[in-house]
Amino acid sequence: MLLTAETLKNLTFDTILLRLLTAMFLGGLVGLERTRKNQPAGFRTFMIVSMGAALTMIFAIFEFNLISEDFARAAIVTGVSIDVARYSAQVINGIGFLAAGMILVTGQQQISGITTASSLMASACMGIAAGAGFYECVLVVLPVVLISISLLPRIEEFIQERSPHMSLYVEFKDMEHLGSLLVFFKEQKTQVYEIDVEEQANNDRTLPSAVFALRLPRKVHHADMIAMVAARSYVMSIREL
Repeated sequence: MLLTAETLKNLTFDTILLRLLTAMFLGGLVGLERTRKNQPAGFRTFMIVSMGAALTMIFAIFEFNLISEDFARAAIVTGVSIDVARYSAQVINGIGFLAAGMILVTGQQQISGITTASSLMASACMGIAAGAGFYECVLVVLPVVLISISLLPRIEEFIQERSPHMSLYVEFKDMEHLGSLLVFFKEQKTQVYEIDVEEQANNDRTLPSAVFALRLPRKVHHADMIAMVAARSYVMSIREL
């Protein structure tokens, strides 16, 4: 067991794969819980961010080996002090500001761009690793990121559709209909644990709107609740966030 644990500390292709997949699995577990509660950052986002962070740590170890071996000998010969770690640190700091600019909150209180921002961070880490010649790690990360972005949304949608939590954006004819809708939710045994009310301009008139955070009763799917709310005569438009 001690020999196995010691072996896993070395940087080989097998241990790199194990570390990245472990980080991906752990991040996915956290994201799975957030997806179940219908939070903006969910399954894919946590997986990509966790894996990108793992890649950064693996690359830091790889850099340390370079500094303590090849670069150390070159520094002794030339008399020049070499510190390559600060360059990758500055790239990661800078990419954080760029990724933050991609996250937007719409007028309907919907957050977008989180998966794009996390993918950008992972891509930046891959670029740092590739620039250092750490090709084995890039070959592992690239297909996993592509799979996370292209294939996993189907799994995420499947989980969200069966989650008891959902958020609805609803526009009414008049503000007084907000109370009628709350009564309707109570009759359906649907828990409303957060409401964000605002008035939104629409052509020449102002339509009151609200975002509802709901917990649905058992055996009631998201599509069923949307259909029931849309059937109310005072509801002008409805959309799930």
